[in-house]
Amino acid sequence: MAPPPEYTLSPAYLSDIPAMLPVYHSAFTDDPLSSYTFPRSRIAPEEFTRWLTTRFTMLFHRPETRYFKVEKDGELVALARWSFPYRLSEEEKAKRASDKEEKKKRDEREGRDTDWPVGANDECCREKFGGIGRAFERFVEDREDVYVLGLIGVSQEHRRKGLATMLINHVLDMADQEGKQTYLDATDEGWFVYSKLGFEVKGTVEIDLTKYGGEGKARNRNMIRQPKKIE
Repeated sequence: MAPPPEYTLSPAYLSDIPAMLPVYHSAFTDDPLSSYTFPRSRIAPEEFTRWLTTRFTMLFHRPETRYFKVEKDGELVALARWSFPYRLSEEEKAKRASDKEEKKKRDEREGRDTDWPVGANDECCREKFGGIGRAFERFVEDREDVYVLGLIGVSQEHRRKGLATMLINHVLDMADQEGKQTYLDATDEGWFVYSKLGFEVKGTVEIDLTKYGGEGKARNRNMIRQPKKIE
């Protein structure tokens, strides 16, 4: 389904971060895992805003990262974060290794995983995001030569209008032109949308929610799309 013409897609910039935050909150309100990884009862609103702003800003400054937004009448209503194919220089690799060591020291000082906001369920975060990271390493042969969808969110009042597909197809066209794979991790709710776009399930990260006071299991499907041949 093509989005109505009043919705426009364009690159997002640092100055868009304040408008991106409410979209993130709206998009993940009913995500089955979010209430366990980032329980709102334990994370102060100002802390969550601080964390999201810091994280978005950090990722904006990475050379491989691209953010895109969809707007309607000047209001940001959907967003996506992609990692584009990019070869890190030796200097960039050294900087990231140094940042990783600094994070370890910071974690030790604060007695928590500082990748996440204060109040986050570190164990559940490790299980989810660690599992996703290991799956990526297992299923992607060349991690610097693939398009990766790291985040996509649509405000609840603008769902069912084809905005997620719009944000994805924009980059799939690039991947097809370059003959490159595309990778993503999909929730139970979203994976069927991606399958219609040519993504295939390669593996599943499954989390037993009863360990965290919930019921049943939550899943993230690891999905890869092969490029279409351009005639």
